[in-house]
Amino acid sequence: MLTAVTVTRLEKAATDNGFDLERERTVDWLSFGSSQTRMRIWLGAVGESRFLAAASRADVLDGLAGLGAACTDPLPSVAVGAVAVSDIAALHRLLRRAFQLSRTLPDALLHAFEAPRRGCRGRRRRSAWSSSESARTSSEQVSWSTGMAAAR
Repeated sequence: MLTAVTVTRLEKAATDNGFDLERERTVDWLSFGSSQTRMRIWLGAVGESRFLAAASRADVLDGLAGLGAACTDPLPSVAVGAVAVSDIAALHRLLRRAFQLSRTLPDALLHAFEAPRRGCRGRRRRSAWSSSESARTSSEQVSWSTGMAAAR
């Protein structure tokens, strides 16, 4: 169970490092999202000397390998893994790096996979834009070449 002081420290670490949307709480975990990235994190603690950070993206966890020890404690059901650190400063560094990685690592394949599930019609919009853009570009080329011919 998390103490009030530990909860405050974990909330501050999350908010200071880009995870500004507080999600649900359980007895052992605080959950956070971000208004700037789609990744979710869960923070927990064992006493005052071991802080846990679980994440929803495996590629981000791979990038955090050197910043903490892999954690095998029971995780939230949606988390893909967790990292443990020994102090709050290390947790801040870990969360800052997780946020940076979540914004820079490619996730286009994830979005392409999720789009049909949400009923997104992004492909139609893109193809309609592409054809109108092509038509506009072709008409510009014709008018330019016609103008060049007239100038000769």
